[in-house]
Amino acid sequence: MLNDISKKIALKKTFFITQLDTLLNTVQNEYQEIIHKQEMELSLLRDKNEKYKKDIQNLVEIRNNLAKENTKLKAENSRLKILLSKKDSKEITDKVLLEENEKLVKKIEALERELKKLSQENKSLNQMKEKILSLQAAVQKGSNAYNQNLAQQKNEDLIKEIKEALSKEIG
Repeated sequence: MLNDISKKIALKKTFFITQLDTLLNTVQNEYQEIIHKQEMELSLLRDKNEKYKKDIQNLVEIRNNLAKENTKLKAENSRLKILLSKKDSKEITDKVLLEENEKLVKKIEALERELKKLSQENKSLNQMKEKILSLQAAVQKGSNAYNQNLAQQKNEDLIKEIKEALSKEIG
């Protein structure tokens, strides 16, 4: 009779361990899936972040080039104004200088508009970058909270199952 009881206990113990292993494997698989999904989302966000960084660098470079060009045109404009003020130059007429000056002023205005537009785009991209970083942080916090909640819930379910199994064995 003692052998029968020990065999039953051994069988129940084996069954319980098998069930526990199955449960733990299921929980582990769920965690792996969640972690993989979060890693994929994070990877996509990092890719977008890198793209925005490159876009920002390109816009800064374009803005700098336009600023240099603007400076050159302003210098040329000043030179032409000086030439115009020297009325003793016989080769250059007032009318030609005024036309050239007007063209240069229009170029300067166009470059200043372009520079302003690029500055606004740069500001917009910086705001997007900040939002992406904020979203990444929120996703990470949410993932951590979800994982903790899921682990706690699984632990509570496991304890409940163990209590039920033990109460059935006792009862």
